[in-house]
Amino acid sequence: MPCAYRIEGSNPKCQFNTQEDEFIVVDDHTWCPFHAPLQGASGNPTQKGSWAEHEIDHFYKKISALRENAITENKSLNLSGVVFPDDANFHDLEFPEVDFSFCNFTGAVAFLDARFKGRTDFRSAIFKTDTDFTGARFSGNYVHFNEARFERGVVFSNAVFDKIVFFPQTKFRGHSAQFIGTQFNAQAEFYEAEFNASTEFQHAKFKGNANFSNTKFNKSANFFDAQFGREACFISDGSNHEVQAFMGVVFFEKAEFIGAVMFDNRQFQQRTEFRNCIFHNAPSFYGCLLHQYTDFTDARFLDTSSPGAAMAYRTLKLDMEGKRAREEHLMFYALEMESRQRTTKRKLLKFISWLYGMTADYGQSIIAPFASALLVVVLSMIVYSIFFLASPIANIEKIDIVVLTSRFSLEQIIRPFRALENSPSLSGLVEVADLSNIWRLCLGITTTIQSVLGFVFLGLGALAVRWRFKIG
Repeated sequence: MPCAYRIEGSNPKCQFNTQEDEFIVVDDHTWCPFHAPLQGASGNPTQKGSWAEHEIDHFYKKISALRENAITENKSLNLSGVVFPDDANFHDLEFPEVDFSFCNFTGAVAFLDARFKGRTDFRSAIFKTDTDFTGARFSGNYVHFNEARFERGVVFSNAVFDKIVFFPQTKFRGHSAQFIGTQFNAQAEFYEAEFNASTEFQHAKFKGNANFSNTKFNKSANFFDAQFGREACFISDGSNHEVQAFMGVVFFEKAEFIGAVMFDNRQFQQRTEFRNCIFHNAPSFYGCLLHQYTDFTDARFLDTSSPGAAMAYRTLKLDMEGKRAREEHLMFYALEMESRQRTTKRKLLKFISWLYGMTADYGQSIIAPFASALLVVVLSMIVYSIFFLASPIANIEKIDIVVLTSRFSLEQIIRPFRALENSPSLSGLVEVADLSNIWRLCLGITTTIQSVLGFVFLGLGALAVRWRFKIG
């Protein structure tokens, strides 16, 4: 009498050796006690669905015996398609290579501190109530949760995945999906997963690639202090609004992106936090719709030398400009300019851009331009002292050279391009001096350079002030 268990699209043989008197009849089909459903087609409880407590205990003792035998004999454990009645407690247990695919966990499931030593398969498994993998360690070559369904809350906090883990098209439908402090030591695949619950990845560590492409985030997504060691992909193909959007509040505060990070075609519907983030590579936000409350305060962007950096920052600059976000607009403008300065091959443009960055931080600094103007005045005073001490100006030894040069230096700002004849500081001295044409020419060139530099730096400072208080 064979078990009626079948998987759609295949015709597997039931893997359990079942005695004839153990079979359960449901809707004219015979089932082994492992695969037997809890309800019939009419919705009424089956014989298995009406088991007493001692019968449920007997069921889990059989599961335990199968697990222990598999470990002893160094074999894989095939539990695919098993319907687990009531709560399932696997706390602090060790599993060999195990197959839980297509299983139906009808009660609470506890895999706390469980140790999965081999390949682990939860494909298409259904978890109907709270599920807890806290502290579990997955050491096998592959871990599959493809198309699994978590109908209530699920916790993977502080779990460790040593090898690649798959969550594609997995549905998290409960009140929360927690991966707090979870460590992904290899690639983590969440593409096309669906989070209808609040998603929590605080302090998670992704040491391999993290793939969240086309993943639906229908509630808040929290990646506070998460670390992405390689590529972090959150792109959408733009084919549908639900796939494109982060529907809830998004937190990446203090997250660190060591590899490339991509949010292409995503729509951020609510508040988005990138405060204190560290981006080792220029982030890609092409085709994005950022929320007005998008905060990049104290975020650090370390990449200004890669080929695509300038365009990446330009994209963010234009978005911030459209939102009249002055500080962020200026920040991304400065990053774009610095990136262009580092990558351009035009030497004159490279030098001008470098000078602008050094003296005004590309418009971000108010103090630096005014400090540069003051430095020009001080340096000019030193140069003028050399000029005057080496000149035949009468009675120069009776004059306070500091006072004279400071006045003369300031005159080049107040009364520019009037070096000698119209200088109140030197007019009385020049009249009785026999000054050579070369001396006059050199001094004139020096004062012109000071005036030009002084006005440039003062202008840059004025522009920086105006930018901060500009309306409209």
